[in-house]
Amino acid sequence: MKKLALKLLLLILPVVVFMFMIIMFMINARYISTNHWKAENNVWKFNFVPDDIQLANLGSSHGEYGFFYDDFSQYRTFNFAVNSQRYFWDYALLQQYIDSFAPNAVVLLPISYFAITGRAENYDELRPRYYRFLKKKYFDTWDLLDSIRYASIPFLSAGKNIKKCFDDIPPEDIDVFNSRTTYMTEAELQEYCQKKHDSWRKGEKGDEGYQLNLAEVCQLIKFCLDNGLQPVLVTTPITTVLNDIYAEDEDFFTTFYNFIAEVQAQFPGVPYFDYSHDTDFSPKFELFTDGDHLNVYGARAFTARVVADLQNAGLLK
Repeated sequence: MKKLALKLLLLILPVVVFMFMIIMFMINARYISTNHWKAENNVWKFNFVPDDIQLANLGSSHGEYGFFYDDFSQYRTFNFAVNSQRYFWDYALLQQYIDSFAPNAVVLLPISYFAITGRAENYDELRPRYYRFLKKKYFDTWDLLDSIRYASIPFLSAGKNIKKCFDDIPPEDIDVFNSRTTYMTEAELQEYCQKKHDSWRKGEKGDEGYQLNLAEVCQLIKFCLDNGLQPVLVTTPITTVLNDIYAEDEDFFTTFYNFIAEVQAQFPGVPYFDYSHDTDFSPKFELFTDGDHLNVYGARAFTARVVADLQNAGLLK
């Protein structure tokens, strides 16, 4: 009887395992077909990096939400920025996609307030998004199990988001600008900016952070120049509310502009466009979603301004 039961088990077990794998495959296929998956962290766009890019930007959310290229179809463009992206990931992206750039393409490199002396203890929470599109050789730290969990079989790490298989977001939400149409009241803006200032300053690592960030920016610029690209440093618009709060820190803007000066001392031909206090944007809160991110109306106006400034400087034909 035991032998019979064992034989039946050996016959049934492979079928059960096979059926389980089929079910896993179906759930996973369903999950990665959702609009939620495509919208998550705005990395779906990396499936559509064009060839012969003439104008692109790197950066964190300031670049991600600051540059809106839809009005400039005369150029091949791409926005490589991702929320909280740091310079070493910008460098990884440039290396991976260098063959997608046209000769003498302009690469906008945003320099943000938080990225001068600020450094996290680690970037483990942000790394999962890069498994979806970044090749192993460009990772700072790569793990096989994480690659499986976050890229190959992502429903395993979906958590409560697995319900999106049955209650998905609308397809228009894949576009990050779709919902960026609102702006804050002055009271809301004051509260947001104070919290943002405090959060950024909490992450500062002093001279250690300064030197690490400086080395990474210089590495980026050197890579651009060595590969026939034109890097341009940019600081995107910041509301007067947040600027006024930072102005109370007597050393902040000195340190910030010393950073820019040191970069340009090493690369004298690299221009810097500073829009952080630009009166066409900073006091016009209706152009911002919050204290430091433009909404879609601000992004359209800002991108038009940057393109015009690049053209006037002879950097963009």
